[in-house]
Amino acid sequence: MKGYGSLTAKLFMDKTSFRISTGLELAKEQADSYKKIMDRKLNKKFLKYVDSEKAIGFMGYSIDTKAYLEEFPKLLKQTYGSFLGGKMDEEIELGSDLFSLLLDEEAVSKVIKGDALFVINGLNYKDVTYTSYEYDDDYNRKEVTKTKKETLPDFLFMFSSEDNRLMNKLIKYGMKKNYVSANNNIYKIEEKKSPIDIYFMIKDGIVFFGNSLTEMQGISNNTYNASISKTHKNLLAKNNFSFLFNAKNLVGKVPNEEIGGEETAKKFNETLGKMGNIYMKSNPIKGNVVSADISAEIPNGHENALKYLFSLIENASK
Repeated sequence: MKGYGSLTAKLFMDKTSFRISTGLELAKEQADSYKKIMDRKLNKKFLKYVDSEKAIGFMGYSIDTKAYLEEFPKLLKQTYGSFLGGKMDEEIELGSDLFSLLLDEEAVSKVIKGDALFVINGLNYKDVTYTSYEYDDDYNRKEVTKTKKETLPDFLFMFSSEDNRLMNKLIKYGMKKNYVSANNNIYKIEEKKSPIDIYFMIKDGIVFFGNSLTEMQGISNNTYNASISKTHKNLLAKNNFSFLFNAKNLVGKVPNEEIGGEETAKKFNETLGKMGNIYMKSNPIKGNVVSADISAEIPNGHENALKYLFSLIENASK
């Protein structure tokens, strides 16, 4: 692709993990833009809502919204201009100018600062009603209401916001139209078709969304109990993008019938139980190179990464 340099990917295996590291060389102007955009760290207040013992996974990211909106027109021109070989330079420039004119970068960056964290703390099971149809011997259709169990994630999503005026107006409008109900400072989105209840609140410069009223109440009254490990804390705090999947915390949580029966579920849980944590993270830009890593830990009892990988493949193929 024009405008880019070399793309590299390397696989590392040792006694504790295996890791895929990728790197993409950018033009100097692009690298300078990305350095400005990535000049932000995750809100440290987020970390007290991550419980490493029960979290199945999380994903966090942090960018400077103001810098992103300011640099976006330039990146658009650099990326698509070179990709299209200059055929639409005038149209791209016009669109970029219009984008900058319509947005107040400073105002938007106060509403959405640019950092967010999504955490899956477990799985919930809920009886959901749905409409089905049955036919009699004469093929007359009859509408029947049935109930089934659905497995739903127990999630918590949060992002930083310095200016809540727009959010408060949306809440006021939603309550007026009966789209939103309030219980003290915790709000619920009233959507009958949704399989899950979604709650949200604003506290300490953070907008929270989640489907557990108990967790929301704990956050509201400062009784939310969570303990983040040093590894997970560093992963989130030191990288602009980070992702974790803790396979062991998912063992036995998914009902057998949703996996394909008892035998399939047994194999599925055995494979999960033998897996270590899987991580993804971005790295700081070095020179003109933007890079990222994907890594997987090796549980105790395995000699090295290669033998561990073969054991997973063997177990999954049985």
